[in-house]
Amino acid sequence: GNIIYQKAPVVMRQLELSMGENAFRDGLREYLKRYAFGNATWTDLIRILDARTKQDLVQWSHAWVEERGRPTIVTRTRLNDRNQLEGLELLLEDPFNRGLVWPERLHVVLGYAPTIRRVPADVTGGVTSVRVPRGLDRPLYVLPSGDGLGYGLFMLDDASRDYLLEHIEDIPDALIRGTAWVTLWDNLLERRVEASRLLAAARRALPRELDEQNAQRVLTYTTRIFWRYLRPDQRLTESPALETVLHAGINSGRTQSEKAAWFNAYRDTVMS
Repeated sequence: GNIIYQKAPVVMRQLELSMGENAFRDGLREYLKRYAFGNATWTDLIRILDARTKQDLVQWSHAWVEERGRPTIVTRTRLNDRNQLEGLELLLEDPFNRGLVWPERLHVVLGYAPTIRRVPADVTGGVTSVRVPRGLDRPLYVLPSGDGLGYGLFMLDDASRDYLLEHIEDIPDALIRGTAWVTLWDNLLERRVEASRLLAAARRALPRELDEQNAQRVLTYTTRIFWRYLRPDQRLTESPALETVLHAGINSGRTQSEKAAWFNAYRDTVMS
């Protein structure tokens, strides 16, 4: 299934981040040399890498690979009386109440129009205190996995959710924009975002999206929202404006693949 292709790269990148690039690379070289032309397992790799780091990779692997599910991560901000950011915490929960912790390294994005601030966070337990620079104003939004390398269900606070639904196209960095779209989609699946609001955001933002991968992803979301999450009467109401945007996108696409993505979304949703 898709989890093989979506989770595995994140697992390997997090493993590299936790060990360090040099130790990870040297461990892989030893693994490939030792088991050349033979059979090996994931446990064999972990055993080799575990000898090259102070971290308990056996326990790390147990949570990340051997058990099912993903962590739920919620942000909690503290403000002072001047509405400045005084503290930031990441709260990790195991959705199956097993007490599992998925250690991972994140870059939390604090959004300010039009600038952004990246703050590193090393998640090692249920509550992670994130060191933030002093004197920062309250951010317009907080993305716990702004670099796109995190693994989990990242729940947006109300202020971040509402801001992104109204201004996601104003984020200047394409990767952070893409991460914001993925996070909003996950929050829609958890019924934290209304389908009609996310569709309105997509319809507004798509004409301004210059990154082809982001555009293709949002077009896919648009089609899914249209058929899976809108009532029939809502589809009739939303259809004329959506058709106009998608038809215009076919003409403005800069590459054949981009034009095809716009056309596919138009073909799959057109009702007139």
